[in-house]
Amino acid sequence: MRPLLVVTPFLLLALGCATPGKDNSAATTARPHRVYSEQMQKFSTAYLKNEGPNHRGPHFETLAIQLMMELSKGAQWSREDIKQLLGPPDLRTPAADLYAYFYDRLGARNWVVYVSFDGDNVKNAALNDASVNQALHARMVHDTPP
Repeated sequence: MRPLLVVTPFLLLALGCATPGKDNSAATTARPHRVYSEQMQKFSTAYLKNEGPNHRGPHFETLAIQLMMELSKGAQWSREDIKQLLGPPDLRTPAADLYAYFYDRLGARNWVVYVSFDGDNVKNAALNDASVNQALHARMVHDTPP
């Protein structure tokens, strides 16, 4: 799959994020937004257009499954990438090494996507019926907005 956008020094100049003839090291070292695969872009657009973080449903599930597929193929994702893609988590562990995102599958918020982290990098993502891990959810805390 091809990326939709590749950030280069020329693109930074064209977008006005860098100035010709000046030291643009800050502009070129700033972390660019995540470049999504074509499939991820398609599913992300459908999710944001039809649902969004406050009304997660089938589009969110499709997006999460695509995320899991890309992770299984070796794609690297950061904590910030996940928040940009899925929004803020509903719950997280106190150490913030596990995020939980609830969504509607068969009823009101009855399924959950888990994203685990090793430092700032995504280690794994999975989905499950929310009732299976109620004891875990009881030990998690609500995420505070950034």
